Amino acid sequence: MAEYEKESSPTSRSHARFEVKAAGWDDKPIVKGTTETIRAWIVNQPWWTPPLDGPTLDFGCGTGCLTMALRDDLGESVTGVDTSRAMLEQFDRKAEGRGVTTVAVELTGPGQLGEGADDSFALAYSSLTLHHIRDCERTVSALAGYLRPGSGRLVLFDLEATEDAHKFHPADFELGNQLEHHGIRESDLRAWCESSGMLEDLSVDRIGFSKGEGEDGAFGTGREFTLLAATCVRKAEGAEQREARRSSIAGDLSDGCLACNRREAEYECVPCGCHAFCRGCAMKVATGGRCKRCKNMFVDLKRLR
Repeated sequence: MAEYEKESSPTSRSHARFEVKAAGWDDKPIVKGTTETIRAWIVNQPWWTPPLDGPTLDFGCGTGCLTMALRDDLGESVTGVDTSRAMLEQFDRKAEGRGVTTVAVELTGPGQLGEGADDSFALAYSSLTLHHIRDCERTVSALAGYLRPGSGRLVLFDLEATEDAHKFHPADFELGNQLEHHGIRESDLRAWCESSGMLEDLSVDRIGFSKGEGEDGAFGTGREFTLLAATCVRKAEGAEQREARRSSIAGDLSDGCLACNRREAEYECVPCGCHAFCRGCAMKVATGGRCKRCKNMFVDLKRLR
């Protein structure tokens, strides 16, 4: 079942492309090939000991190809997150009755996946999603916050930023429109994981794959490309540490609204937490669910409790 949140990002040219191509997405050879390549890598890792004990988060899930390839070995519940509703509708059809919930939202911080979701996931993974995201550091930090402290594992797969990586996409793809990065550098991937302050035991592998001749209009088809595969674990966290971290995000709910100082603060932009407002004032200073001052996403403070 899909849950569509008002915080979903506005449609960009990249987003629109996925909306149009959703129905035939699973038939693309590159989708089938990368899904099988990533599935094979995962099931051969020493930490992969199915069945998984706990819920799974598929970030940038699209039509759910990777989750469906792994579904029999995952836990009882899977949450798929994406900004394309058309993609999620395809996922919903395939996963009906399989313990999958999909959420259409631009994930930027805690409290966006429903009650009890923070600090709960045994596994979170993302496949070829980060190169479509502008602020990857914030995204990785947000994902880390949804993992189970002490054991939750994050696995990130994306195109490596090599000399020919820009040839993976069609020649008319532009940075800032259809994608944000021509691949990801290992140094950046490591920095994003480390800067979250919540992840440890980081390792990065490389996986070779190819894109078929003439496929999807890419002018680099027929070439070999490389996927980076990063995996790390959420650090253990005591009750006092967890409370301190949540307090730093949510602030004190007894504080008044920054704008009117008359009503209780109900909304705060995350992860910076620099502005907290009551409902009425939050609507005045927000555009598309984001704070006009810092451009970060607003979350409902009461959902963080």
